Order: sequence, then C-alpha cells, then structure tokens
Amino acid sequence: MGCGRGLTRCYLEAHWFTDVVGGRTLSLGWLGLWNGAPALWLPTRWARRTTSPY
Repeated sequence: MGCGRGLTRCYLEAHWFTDVVGGRTLSLGWLGLWNGAPALWLPTRWARRTTSPY
C-alpha cells in the first residue's frame, strides 16, 4: 500500500520520483536503526547482569 501511495504521488505530480525514493530510503534506514539497535545493545547489557563479579 505504501509503495502504491508513493507512485500515485509521482503520477499526480505532487512529488518528484527522487523525493519519494529518498523518503522511502530514509524511513527504511530509520526503521532498521530502531529495530537493530536493541539487538546489538541488549545482549551486552544482559551479559553484564548475568555474570557474577565473584
């Protein structure tokens, strides 16, 4: 649905195609950052909690 919306914005000449592609790229990068950051950060935090200093 989102891809079709972007294409119709280009068809109706509301946006340039490069603006639509740039917006999609930026949003996918932002989504990847927020989905990937916990996967990188949480295991190290849990590892510190489960290991005993003794």
